[in-house]
Amino acid sequence: MSEIDEIKSKLDVVDIVSEKVRLQRAGRNYKANCPFHSEKTPSFIVDPGRQSWRCFGSCGVGGDVFSFVMKTENMEFSDALRMLAQRAGVELRGYKKNESRDSYFEINKIALDFYKDALLTDEAHSARIYLKSRGVDQTSIENFGLGYSPRGRDSLKSHLLFHDVDLGNAVECGLLNKFEDGTTRDFFWGRLMFPIFDRSGRPAGFGARSMDDSMPKYINTAATPVFDKRSTLYGFHMAREAIRDSDLGVIVEGYMDVIAAHEYGYKNVVASMGTALTAEQVRQLKNLASTFVLALDQDVAGQEATLRSLESAWQIFGDSNKRSRDPLFAGNPTKINVVSLPEGKDPDEFIRSEGSDWEMVVNGALPLMEYLIPVVSGRFDLDGPGGKGRVVESLAP
Repeated sequence: MSEIDEIKSKLDVVDIVSEKVRLQRAGRNYKANCPFHSEKTPSFIVDPGRQSWRCFGSCGVGGDVFSFVMKTENMEFSDALRMLAQRAGVELRGYKKNESRDSYFEINKIALDFYKDALLTDEAHSARIYLKSRGVDQTSIENFGLGYSPRGRDSLKSHLLFHDVDLGNAVECGLLNKFEDGTTRDFFWGRLMFPIFDRSGRPAGFGARSMDDSMPKYINTAATPVFDKRSTLYGFHMAREAIRDSDLGVIVEGYMDVIAAHEYGYKNVVASMGTALTAEQVRQLKNLASTFVLALDQDVAGQEATLRSLESAWQIFGDSNKRSRDPLFAGNPTKINVVSLPEGKDPDEFIRSEGSDWEMVVNGALPLMEYLIPVVSGRFDLDGPGGKGRVVESLAP
């Protein structure tokens, strides 16, 4: 018996599906409203005899316990295999390379705890004052694992050596810099630290803000075996269930925007970490909700970031035929709205402003076209030859 068959034999698809879907007995099977599209009449059937599930409605999708976990958790097969193997108590003999991935997370956890402790030191006084000035409370500091990287360029390195961490692996994690002469020094120093978790809540990398006005103001972990900024959303592991439950996801730019939103009870907020949304980030969100609100800064740079995300990730512009063939955009259409905040305010500042109503602003977000028409029009000379036609061409489905 293969490891996959052994896992299937020890798990019941009904148990796995019922954790995400409210099932009702229907003869020998179970039925429910499909979790992957909106419907009033149940078309989602789970067959315990065949250990399978299928939507007989507009989705038409189905499969086994592995495909269900992959679809609901936005996981690759290898991740679903490891998760279900652990649940079934099956040892995976052919996946040794994942042990090294686990070691990267473990090293990042050691660094995370070190940075958290360092935030309590005298040296980190300026970082604590900064957090207080931004309104971040102690609960948020703990929930988001905020910390501080000491200015001594060997502080984390010494701590890692104390924990018998291989410095070569620490370099691969992006925690240490390795120079041409073979020496290593801390990559982050003198900065407020924002741990960045993967969708399972494991520390995959870090963002860091300068405390002395040195540039760049923000830096983050470079690409590693467990971290890629293009495919990571800040706060996703904390927001996923709220996005699913509310059928609404709100996307902001920065760490502080997410922290403020969650602190004030708006749990369905994630951040693209200062860049235009990528297709990889959208793939993680797409199946969780039918509506998304972009709440990016509304200065010129913010508008450009919004347009870039609509173009590159959401594929609003361009070849609609190509867009419809992309499995990312197949099935039910995604509704996209755009928040327009008062000029000069980012979501963090707005949420913390006295008398502001974030929920009202999100609910009143502009439908996509109402936002796009004036913004896209600003890209062209409407009085020049073909200007208006180019606007229409850009917005045409």
